Amino acid sequence: MRTDKMGDKEYVRLQYEVEILSNLDHPNILRLYETYNDEKRKKFYLVTEKCEGGELFDVIMDRGSSGLTEQESAIIMKQILSAVNYCHLMKVAHRDLKPENILLENPDDLTTIKIIDFGTSQVFTEDQSMSQTYGTPYYIAPEVCRKDYD
Repeated sequence: MRTDKMGDKEYVRLQYEVEILSNLDHPNILRLYETYNDEKRKKFYLVTEKCEGGELFDVIMDRGSSGLTEQESAIIMKQILSAVNYCHLMKVAHRDLKPENILLENPDDLTTIKIIDFGTSQVFTEDQSMSQTYGTPYYIAPEVCRKDYD
């Protein structure tokens, strides 16, 4: 990814995302293996595990009105909830969980998903509420809009 056009604020946010992702190790969270930055800070490389199945969003859209079966939905939700539980145990809030941020490890196979894009994630403490409004319209929770969530 090009970083030469990033401002200092965006670059610091990218570094924060990398730090968070580097500390997570769960079968349903995209694994970050290594990062590289060129000498002139023009490009930043993330080496992650390979996911060839595309976004869950595309699978849902391609299926149209038939959608996912109840069994497929249960398999996916179990993985999502397992990953979210792990994140919360690690004191990390993703804050932008949506079908576009869930990849399938293999095409035409819903048995393994990977949660991606921790760009708006936040390390939290249990005794402090968060007030920043992060998320995507149509997916954002009402408590985030009220700027008081934990």
